[in-house]
Amino acid sequence: MYRIIFILFMAIPYVGFSQKNNFVVKGTIGQLSAPAKVYLKYYTGTQTKIDSAVLKKGKFEIHGYLSDINRGIFYVNPKGTGTSREDYRYLYIDKGTTVLNSTGTARAATATGTQIIAEDIAYQAALAQGTVEQFIKANPSSIICLRALYADIANVEPQKLESLFLGLSPKIQQSNDGKGLLSTLQGLKRVAIGQTAPDFSQADTTGKAVQLSSFRGKYVLVDFWASWCGPCRKENPTLIRLYQSYKGSNFEILGVSLDAQSGKNDWIEAIHTDQLLWPQVSDLKAENEAAKLYGVTAIPQNFLIDPNGRIIAKNLKGAELEKKLADILGKSK
Repeated sequence: MYRIIFILFMAIPYVGFSQKNNFVVKGTIGQLSAPAKVYLKYYTGTQTKIDSAVLKKGKFEIHGYLSDINRGIFYVNPKGTGTSREDYRYLYIDKGTTVLNSTGTARAATATGTQIIAEDIAYQAALAQGTVEQFIKANPSSIICLRALYADIANVEPQKLESLFLGLSPKIQQSNDGKGLLSTLQGLKRVAIGQTAPDFSQADTTGKAVQLSSFRGKYVLVDFWASWCGPCRKENPTLIRLYQSYKGSNFEILGVSLDAQSGKNDWIEAIHTDQLLWPQVSDLKAENEAAKLYGVTAIPQNFLIDPNGRIIAKNLKGAELEKKLADILGKSK
């Protein structure tokens, strides 16, 4: 009897869930028709779900179930052959109806219909105006605030971001994403300007261990990069010029690659192709342990460390890096 009751109990929510729709995404994408399709990728619990609809003279309608707000991806594929990164846009979806309209592409589609869409429009405006902090303070119950804080991780001191985070509603703070952000910020505080740089050791291209603390007594620029990172490679000529200018002035660069074991040859080839003259290390894990230690979530990113091992600047590029080195090493460009 117990077993039968248990099975029936487990079946009830499954049946209810399978018959339940609580959101609609609909609209018009130009005049596209079959075989053209739209696709919506979103998350339900720990599962990724992709719904689709055939376009009929541009019109479509997708129904589904959400347990919470999602930041999904909306795709348009004129061939109807599946999701394609050639034409897509991110889309917040919530319970209720979201309307998307476009002259013919996902990228150009405008969204209306739900509170989260209105908040996203306000966030985009704040981003364009440089008033993101004002948006966060004015919308403490919006999940978009977490996205805004994540976006500033590389450029704003973690103490300030944590202060803004603590001003959010308890519900947002206690969400899974909120807890994850707080954990990240607390880790970043350990590598904030003024803190002693955490030590680490990794192998160079020949397998020899190189330890950060071995450079104590010099200014060291710890540069996180990868062979596959276009912006990183674009920054290398500037680093080469500055290295040649300051290498005899108590200055060193330590390159830390986020390449994977499968990309080892690409890493070594990039070092030679770009003519990088300074020490290079990697654990070839892709999610590099030193990068995790320093809270690196995007590259290129760097940390400037003084002769006492203290972090004095980070994320410096181009003219900003050149000026900083000229100030501390007493040379002009």
